[in-house]
Formats: sequence, structure tokens, C-alpha cells
Amino acid sequence: MIKGRKSTSIAKENSTGTGFLKPDIIQLVFNNNVRSVSSALDEFPDLINEIHEETGNTSLQIAVLLGNVNMVQFLISQPNLFPFHKNKRGKDALDIALTNSTNQIQSILFKYWSEKLAPNNKNSEIEKI
Repeated sequence: MIKGRKSTSIAKENSTGTGFLKPDIIQLVFNNNVRSVSSALDEFPDLINEIHEETGNTSLQIAVLLGNVNMVQFLISQPNLFPFHKNKRGKDALDIALTNSTNQIQSILFKYWSEKLAPNNKNSEIEKI
């Protein structure tokens, strides 16, 4: 199970040290706030693959763990998503869904994975993993 965030802040300093705040995508996913996640990704699309420092989970893995169907559907619709990331326990989002999630989330991810890995799919991710 994933531990809650220590901070309720939805922004954090970026790695350039400029003091400019970018949204804390992990916290937004914890809050199940699809609208805020969408706004954050519009401005910072690379945040989609940000990793929770304690667990190694991405936003997709967190949404799966929390059983947030709408968030899972939203995240897998994003073009910059790398869905095959493995957390500190060696599990990707589908692995997590198979042991911790509803049949609905499992079905959504099975369909998504089959489309991403289909050999005839022009956007197949199979060569990237």
C-alpha cells in the first residue's frame, strides 16, 4: 500500500533552482483531481512520468493503487505516458492492477496494454521496452 503524502502542497520547486513552482502531479493524483492534473499536464507534459520518491510509483501506478478509474482513464489517454515503469517493488501499473485493483481497472489496462503492444500498431511501444 502507498503511504500518504506528508505535504498537502500541490506545487514544488523545480530542479533548476529558479524558485519557479511547478505542480506536484503526485499530490494531484492522490487527491483524484482530474481537472487539476489535466491543467498541470497542459503546462508541464513531462510531469506525467514523475516518480513518488518513497515508493517509486508514477501517477498511473498511484491511480491504480487508489482505484481511481477516471484518473486511470485520463492518464492512459496522455501521449507522453510511459506505462511500463516498474516501481521499487518491480511492479508496473498492470502488475499492481492484477493484485490491488478492481476488474474495471484491470480491463481498462488490459485493453490499453494490448493496443500499445500490438505488432501492427504504428504507435507500438514494444520496441521501447
